[in-house]
Amino acid sequence: MKKITFLSSVFLLMFLNAFAQEQVEEVTTEDYERATKFLNFSTNSLVDRANVRPTWLDNGRFWYRVNTPAGAEYVLVNSKTGKKKTAASLAELLRKKEQQKQAPEVSRNEVLSPDGKKVVFIKDWNLWLRNLETGNETRLTKDGVENFGYATDNAGWRKSDRPIVLWSPDSKKIATYRQDQRHISDMYLVETKVGAPKLQKWKYPLPEDE
Repeated sequence: MKKITFLSSVFLLMFLNAFAQEQVEEVTTEDYERATKFLNFSTNSLVDRANVRPTWLDNGRFWYRVNTPAGAEYVLVNSKTGKKKTAASLAELLRKKEQQKQAPEVSRNEVLSPDGKKVVFIKDWNLWLRNLETGNETRLTKDGVENFGYATDNAGWRKSDRPIVLWSPDSKKIATYRQDQRHISDMYLVETKVGAPKLQKWKYPLPEDE
């Protein structure tokens, strides 16, 4: 009787395993395309008032442009008082002289100060400052080491060499953080392009990481 019960259990497990394998669905190209529609680069344009990029003016003021259901909206903010002014065009919002003011050209891996006179960037896991008028560079931190640096932009699912910082309105102070990823797992990605493929490696937190 025990032998019959054992054999029955074996056959049942084999049947369930085969049934489970048949139920596994293959991921198709259409599945990937459908999932891509929900990634940030596909949804940013669908979110109103997102992607604020300020252009600083004199006296602690700045303006930015956002999309709304009614169209583009221009906003002028006084960072000292918190007051805002909105308009449907830049011409309505600013004086002609202020409209012509453009932010200095800086690298995508640098963050410009509100007064437009300096930028901060990451080098050797430390935060540096460069004066745009003189070109002089100053190291702001000294104890940054590999995978334990300052202002690093690496949340796992996204990464860049642009520092994560917050300037004070008077351009005299910077707020940032130091991220310890020395014990985090590595993620690898192979770029597909003509010629030799390029391997990318970065830190990607997994559930078992500390």
